[in-house]
Amino acid sequence: MIPDLISALIAIVLVCVTVLDQPLLDSQHGLLLVAGIALAVLGVLANRADYLKWPGIAVAAAGVAILMLIVSGLSSASSETTFWVVFWSANIAGLMALWSALYRGPRTSSDTGES
Repeated sequence: MIPDLISALIAIVLVCVTVLDQPLLDSQHGLLLVAGIALAVLGVLANRADYLKWPGIAVAAAGVAILMLIVSGLSSASSETTFWVVFWSANIAGLMALWSALYRGPRTSSDTGES
């Protein structure tokens, strides 16, 4: 649950920076790299700890998408590509992380039935 909450917080910050401060997004590729690595690692940790496995995989994939954007050099070449990749990756990571943090799995029925 803790990796999911941290992932959701990182994703919210990424979406806010993407929408509200485009020049910061274009100039701080190191912060995007750190955020991508953090999302990938937290997604793997969430995958190991949570009941459902697919939200952790989705968060890790969103982090890898941000990493690939930075490593490939597309973030320097195209501001629009950076905007859309970070925007959608962070939205997906945030939604999946919150889903996984709030979902606790099916409840088991108790064997103490009424007689």
